[in-house]
Amino acid sequence: MAFVQAKAEPGIFIEMPKMFEQDGCILELKRNLYRQHDAPLKFYEHLCKGFEQRGFHISSFDPCLFLSDTCIYLTYVDDCISMLQKTEEIDSIIYSLKNDLSDGKEVFLLDVENNYASFLGTDISEWYFQNIQWI
Repeated sequence: MAFVQAKAEPGIFIEMPKMFEQDGCILELKRNLYRQHDAPLKFYEHLCKGFEQRGFHISSFDPCLFLSDTCIYLTYVDDCISMLQKTEEIDSIIYSLKNDLSDGKEVFLLDVENNYASFLGTDISEWYFQNIQWI
């Protein structure tokens, strides 16, 4: 569901789906679709804009690492994991990403999972999060 959140460039047309065809009709995309060659890039740009609007900056070491004063967001295609100093900030940031329409901020359709122990098949132990040194 991630890629369709980013707006498509104007002028991208597709044929009508089978069984919905109408003679002489085509569709103009308003949102990106999976399998479009630039859909992952467009979603990444959408994600960058949303994080930047909320005070994050992109790490100079990894373009998929978004940093703020109190939060780290690591992304992989359309999956994100957040690390914060204070757990009460998690709900605030997630709420902002899902609902904050002020100043034209980008909003996101998110599925929030509380089990980060196997994020993308990586074994993450509780010890690691308890021993992060925040700079």
